[in-house]
Amino acid sequence: AGKMELYLESFPICREIQTVIDTARPVIDKNQNTLVFECDDSLGHMRGDLTKLRQILLNLISNAAKFTQVGTLTLTARREDTDHFTIAVADTGIGMNEEQLGRLFQVFSQADASTTRKYGGSGLGLSISRHFARMMGGDITAASTPGSGSVFTVSLPLTVEPETTTESANATDVPSQPVGASTNATVNEQAETILVIDDDPSVHDLLKRSLGRAGYRVITANNGTDGLAMARTHHPDFITLDIMMPGVDGWSVLTSLKADPGLKDIPVFVLTMTNEKSLGYALGAAQFLTKPINKDALIGLLRQYRRHPNHCHVLMIDDDANNRDLIRRVLEPEGTVVDEATDGQSGLDWLSTHAAPDLVILDLMMPNMDGFAFIDALRQRPELNQLPVLVLTAKTLTDEDRQRLSLRAEHIIERDGLNEELLVGRLHEQLCTHRKNTPSTPSGKAADGDERKEK
Repeated sequence: AGKMELYLESFPICREIQTVIDTARPVIDKNQNTLVFECDDSLGHMRGDLTKLRQILLNLISNAAKFTQVGTLTLTARREDTDHFTIAVADTGIGMNEEQLGRLFQVFSQADASTTRKYGGSGLGLSISRHFARMMGGDITAASTPGSGSVFTVSLPLTVEPETTTESANATDVPSQPVGASTNATVNEQAETILVIDDDPSVHDLLKRSLGRAGYRVITANNGTDGLAMARTHHPDFITLDIMMPGVDGWSVLTSLKADPGLKDIPVFVLTMTNEKSLGYALGAAQFLTKPINKDALIGLLRQYRRHPNHCHVLMIDDDANNRDLIRRVLEPEGTVVDEATDGQSGLDWLSTHAAPDLVILDLMMPNMDGFAFIDALRQRPELNQLPVLVLTAKTLTDEDRQRLSLRAEHIIERDGLNEELLVGRLHEQLCTHRKNTPSTPSGKAADGDERKEK
């Protein structure tokens, strides 16, 4: 998986710990627990990887809350010496014996099998948490007494050095050959791939049918272990993840995905019956949907989070070469494909021989066929009457002009009185608004005009 990286920044320790506590509040309250937080005001700031520290604390607090019923969690942060500090998370829960403590930080291990059955989870989060702490030059230790609770202590330097450790991401590797996995291989191999990690076969069937019809390639895993292995093997464009799974639960999978440099940028959509959205977002989930699954909502989110959105394609119709050059300078650096026509008639001719663009930018005052006549002709063509038109003109518009354009043009930008900087800003604003409001198809429209229609 390669070597993980540290992203160092300076942040106030006590404030960030409180933020994590607020995030984990639903987990704490679920078992009617009380949390006491004590933070040494002299701690000040830490220079370290804030995201990794948050994930460490979320895991420790969540574990403490999960194994404690109607008890007390105590979180204490204090300075150890000039250069180091500790954060201790203590609980009054079920505790562990020496044998259980000895295997606590092993990958995919919990205290014992009965604990996994009763409380869920896997212990993977503890392995990752210790890995993160050691990356930053620290460590995590645990002490416990059966029936009396446990204390997990994180020790960290106040200033993390960039090359603190050479420990690699492989510390949390899982078996690479998934057993409970399948794919709808009949779908176009070039389609965007969605990995569904869920132990419910009915969810697999639902998403294969609905997402397959929407043009996606769906592969599935029955558990967290297989899901992580498939993510590393197939590197999907998106992942849907259930939280409540036996063995390796969804929280552990999500934490592991976001800890892997090769997988951390894949959008993860959490699908679950639980209501712990804040924890999911803090661990890196892109979106959180509750079951039963609304397939239309899921498809909409997949379109929103496309990793490689197609370039916007614009047809610029203006007789002024300087204006066309300006539009190119504004839009092409944004990845927009710009084609040109010099008057309304040549614009119509272009549209007759090319796939429709995403947007037409139109000047009104042109020879041969002006912008008004172009719009009237455009709206007479059934295949083009919904094509968005952005009017960009130096003409002073009369009330009659505005009335004529109101039902035909999406936006009107008047150049008169605008310097180039303001014009660029206004144009960019309107184009971004158009992109945001225009629904995309799963496969989109390629710049060369190749369209794949949703079936």
